[in-house]
Amino acid sequence: MHTGINYYLQGMHGIVINPNITTHNIPVVKEILAISTTIKDYTGSATLYKNLRKPLEKDYLSVESNRVPNVILIIGEGASRDFMGVYGYGVPNTPLANALQKSQNLFVFDDVISAYAITAAVFPTLLSYGDFEHKNTSWHAYNTLGKVFNQAGYETFWIDVQDDLSRNNIYAHLAHPFTHKYWTNAPLDIPQATQDIWAFEMLGHIRPQLQDKNFILLHLFGSHFIYSRRFPKSFAKFTTTDIPYQGLHVQNEGDKQVVADYVNSIYYTDHILNKIFQFFKSKDAIIFYLSDHAQDIFQSSNTYGHSCSKHGVEIPFMVYVTDIFKQKHPDKVKLIAGAVHKPFMSDDLIHALLPIVGIHTKDNLESKNLFDPHFNTRRKRVYCGDLKYLNH
Repeated sequence: MHTGINYYLQGMHGIVINPNITTHNIPVVKEILAISTTIKDYTGSATLYKNLRKPLEKDYLSVESNRVPNVILIIGEGASRDFMGVYGYGVPNTPLANALQKSQNLFVFDDVISAYAITAAVFPTLLSYGDFEHKNTSWHAYNTLGKVFNQAGYETFWIDVQDDLSRNNIYAHLAHPFTHKYWTNAPLDIPQATQDIWAFEMLGHIRPQLQDKNFILLHLFGSHFIYSRRFPKSFAKFTTTDIPYQGLHVQNEGDKQVVADYVNSIYYTDHILNKIFQFFKSKDAIIFYLSDHAQDIFQSSNTYGHSCSKHGVEIPFMVYVTDIFKQKHPDKVKLIAGAVHKPFMSDDLIHALLPIVGIHTKDNLESKNLFDPHFNTRRKRVYCGDLKYLNH
């Protein structure tokens, strides 16, 4: 059995967590992964900063007259749709999402995967036009969401419950174009400092800065290991006796507790998401929620955590729309509702998000736009570099 840091860095196809490893190594692992994943980019740091500061062409984009004024992107952490009640999991840990789905304010997409199984590799694919088909081109050669929303006349906010490490990594680079940036820089192993309620509270803090048009990105801690530290004790609703273990490779009570903690972390995320949804309830707003990647929770073996198994990339993707949005943009609602069962990979998020809110760029492709009638449902989804994901 491998132990320590070397166990985490076991190769290209992801990492898993050995339940016997002491948890104090985990913050170090996160930093090592971020550095190792992006080290190639830093060899061309001069080019990176040049591209970050390069303005968009004046005619690069066009905007619809009735574009959506409030656009929110919530990026979760480590959430697997396999363990969410709203996706049919046997534990009712998403009661608020379930209710919003019934009211047709929340659209739940059931066949979405991430392109990678670690955050540092996923973020560039989420927030830029870089994708699997062009994986050999550095992400910073592409235009990013922050740049596009700035030029489209939106006030831009980056709110991050996690840290930006040395303010020299990929997260800080992607956040660079945003006008307002807020970070907790909290260590992974201090529970009170990393609860996601901070992100919601920051919305109240920035309220005076909101303009007629706003783009807000919130990066949560979600279900990042250590799972028991991702929710307050008052949200420890489900115990080991409430969990169905069929098909899981759990070996003892400790393993079962890990699963229960993970399920409760999702229960808490449901609470946080609902508070964010309610914050924008009285506005013309659309909110996208997805996780950066998933977790393999004893599904492939007797380990848990980051993994480039199919379970490690099966993420939740949901779109919340307010009643005002539904009244003002009925055609957009139809496009969203008609796409919930389409196969999608999150590296094409930018192609879907921008057009549905009314922003069109020279880089947008109809074939990659989940909400477009010409979306390519036959795209080969390849994750973690070379693993083929078979459609259900």
